[in-house]
Parts: sequence; C-alpha cells; structure tokens
Amino acid sequence: MINDISDVTVVVCTRNNKEYIAQVLNSILIEKPKEVIVVDGNSTDGTKEILSTLPVKILTDPGKGLALARKIALENVQTKYILYVGDDNIIKHGSILKLKNYMISHDWVGAAFQTRIMDADSNYWSYCANWRWIVRFSEGVRSVIGTPQMFETALLKEAGYDENCSVSDDTDIAEKIAKLTNKKMGYSDIECYEIGKTGKKETITRFRMYGKSDAQFYAKYSKNWTLGRKWFSICHPIRDELFGPLKKIRPYYLRIKVFPYFLFITILRYLGWIKESRKIKKYTIINNKEKS
Repeated sequence: MINDISDVTVVVCTRNNKEYIAQVLNSILIEKPKEVIVVDGNSTDGTKEILSTLPVKILTDPGKGLALARKIALENVQTKYILYVGDDNIIKHGSILKLKNYMISHDWVGAAFQTRIMDADSNYWSYCANWRWIVRFSEGVRSVIGTPQMFETALLKEAGYDENCSVSDDTDIAEKIAKLTNKKMGYSDIECYEIGKTGKKETITRFRMYGKSDAQFYAKYSKNWTLGRKWFSICHPIRDELFGPLKKIRPYYLRIKVFPYFLFITILRYLGWIKESRKIKKYTIINNKEKS
C-alpha cells in the first residue's frame, strides 16, 4: 500500500460558491496532496476573494461549461493522478489516499467516491437526494463515474475533454477512455459528503443540467448507434432515475415517501433534454446555412 498522495493533484471547478468553498478546500488541503488547483468561472459573489486567502493555484475559465474548466485544469497537472472534486464535496480525512490505493489495488484507470448528503435529514429534498446516492452509486465497476473522481492523468490527457460537451463531460470522457484501454473504472467503497445544493431550486437546476448532458451526449454519438442503442439511451432517465432506484428501496412505505422526488427529477431530466436538443438542432441548422 502507498502511504502518501504526493503524486495527486486535486482540482475543484467552481463559480459563485462563497458559502461553502472554504470548507470544501480546507477538507482537501489538510490531506496534503501535491497541489490543489481551483478553476474559477469568473465568480462575482466574493468567491475569488476567499480563494486568494488559501494556498491553492487559481485558474480562470470563461464560464463556458465544466468540460472547458476541467480541460484548463488538466493542462496544468503534472502529477500521475488527478482528482476532480466538486465545489460542494467535503472529503473525509485520509480518504484521498484510500481512494488512490483502492484504484491501484483494483487495477482501475478511474475511481470515484460514494457521495452522501451532509445533514440528510434536514429536509425532504436532502433526504431523497441521499437515497438517490445510496441506491444508484454503490461499489462496483461502471461505464461512467461522477465527481469526486480520480483518474490516471496521462490517460485523461490522451482522451481529452471536448469543450462542446459542456456538461456531458463525464459520459464523453468515459466513452473516449473505453476506446483507449480495456481497464475498468468504477465506484469505491469510500464515502465523501455533499454539502448544500440539495434544496428545491438546486434540484431543479441540477437535473435540468443532467438532461442537457443527456442531449449533448446523444447528439454527439447517436448517429452511429443502432435503433436499439438509441432507445436504450432515451430510456436512461426513467430507467436509472425512477424504476431502478425505486426497486432497490425498502421497505415499501419508504418507497412511497420518496416516489414524488424520483418522478420529479426524471421529468426534469427529460425537460432539460428536450430544451437542449432544440438548441442543438437550431445551432446545426444555422451552422449548415452559413456553410452553404
């Protein structure tokens, strides 16, 4: 087992998160990785001022999406491993080292934490969001992993982030990695916390964004898919956000309690997909006219 994380760079991409950013970064800094890079999307709420007081490397992105922010960070990483942490993730003491050793021992190219909501019982939205993390992202191999996620830096640089996949970066990068190596990625048995961003407003924003991600990924890859593969992708939100999770929740009274939440986020995801698909179609038509 390796006993340090001197070959790990931690990256946090953020924008307007002054309420939690110091707590998030302090939970990382205490672990003593080689470097902590923060990519700020032109925050206007005081986040940049907080960042200037902390021992982190600050980069700026033009606010064109998470894929570009991660690409900017990746270009500045020199260590063997890179760990992307969300600006709402609190890392438990010693867990970065545990994640690295877990990935190495399983011979994976990428590994993710299991997320739990801090103060999950504080309201209905947090309570249901916590159940979503529990039933959807258990330990094991996955074709796609989410933040917080650790990768081998060299492989990630070879795959490369696509700026056009502004919010579908996780699925896009996983698709590229799968073409470069037969090695796996997945979720570990190591937990971290998510703080804030679980109220009604934040839930609506998040799952519309996930729908946008679905649309971007579908638009980029579906032209080479079979009809069956297209249908599989279209059914992804209702399968993985509604039917799949509800089957795993016991007892039945609890399933009834969380059902409105899971139905709501599924609808939000499809609404986000439809809205983004219209934007992509409009952009494609305009682009084709300009070329002709």
